[in-house]
Amino acid sequence: MSMSEVLKDINNASSWSEASILLGKLLGLEEAVPLPVVRRALRDDFFSQNLLMCRNNPKLLEMLFNDPQNAAYEIKENKKRSNNELLFKATGALVKWSKSGFSKVNEAEFKRRYDICKRCDELVEPSNQMAYKIVYRNAKDRRVCNNCGCVASGKAWITTENCSKPHPQDPELSLWREPLTR
Repeated sequence: MSMSEVLKDINNASSWSEASILLGKLLGLEEAVPLPVVRRALRDDFFSQNLLMCRNNPKLLEMLFNDPQNAAYEIKENKKRSNNELLFKATGALVKWSKSGFSKVNEAEFKRRYDICKRCDELVEPSNQMAYKIVYRNAKDRRVCNNCGCVASGKAWITTENCSKPHPQDPELSLWREPLTR
C-alpha cells in the first residue's frame, strides 16, 4: 500500500488533532504526532514515505519530527475577525447563493475543491467566536480558511463561492483553479 493511500484517512480527518492521532497510530506510536509533521506528510510525498519507512522506530521518527523543515508547516494563528464581520460576509454569500436557487456543486466537484482546502496551509481550527458556533454547530469538519474566514467544508459545496487565495502559478485563478473574483 502506498503512503498516499494510507494518508487518505488522515486527509479525511475532521480536525488537525484527529489527523495527528491517526498518523501517530499509523506510525506505531501511542501519542499524536506534532501538527507540522502531519501537514508536511500530507503535502510532501518524500517526507511521508520516510515516515512510513521509519514506522515503529521511535528514534528515527524523532529525527524526522525534529527536522527543521517542519517549521514551514506550522499552523498559522487565526486572523482576528469580529462576529459582525463574519456575519456580514456570510449574509452576503447567502444572498448571492439564494439568487442561484441555492445550487450546489456535484459530489466530484465538492471533493476536488475540499481536497485542495484540506491541503492548504490556511486551513485552521476555528476561533471560539459565536458566529462559528451558530452557523456551523453541526458541521463534521468546522475548520476555517484563515484567508477568508469561511468554514471550508460548507463553502466548497456552494456554486457561487470561490477560494479567495490566488493560485501560485496563475494569479488570475484561485487555488480551486477557478477564475479569481475580486
